[in-house]
Amino acid sequence: MEVRPEFRSAVKNYHRKYVIFIDNNTHHNEGVLLRDVPFNAQIGVIGHELGHIMDYERRSIKGILLLASDYEIMKNHVRYERSIDEYAIGRGLGWQLKEFADFVQNRSDASARYKRFKQVNYLSGAEIEAAIAKMKIYSVIQNP
Repeated sequence: MEVRPEFRSAVKNYHRKYVIFIDNNTHHNEGVLLRDVPFNAQIGVIGHELGHIMDYERRSIKGILLLASDYEIMKNHVRYERSIDEYAIGRGLGWQLKEFADFVQNRSDASARYKRFKQVNYLSGAEIEAAIAKMKIYSVIQNP
C-alpha cells in the first residue's frame, strides 16, 4: 500500500489530491495483500497511509519535493516511515498498527525479505507498545 500526491496537484499548496495504491496482484506480491489482513490490522495500515496524507498537507511544494529526494536516502526513508507510524499511534491507532506489525511478522505468508524490510523501516510491535505506554491518550483506550 502506498499513497502519493497526484502529480499536478502536488505543485499546488491547496486542494491537493492523493492517489492510494493497493496492490492486489498475488503473483508479484511478496508481502501481504490487504484483503488477507485482519480487519483491525487493515485499520492500522490505512491509518499509517492517511498519516502520510496529513504530513503532505502541512508541507509546501518545496517541502514535498525535498521529501521525495530525501526519501531516496535509506537512513532518511527509515526515519520518515517510523515518524509516520508515531503519528498514527499519536492519533489513537497504536493497537491497530501493532496488530498489523504482528500479523506481518508472525502470521502472514510474506517472504523473509519483506519481513526484514518491515523490521528495518517501520516500528516493531514492541516499539509500538512502548510508544503506546508513553501516551496519555491510551490510558482511556483499551487494547481491542
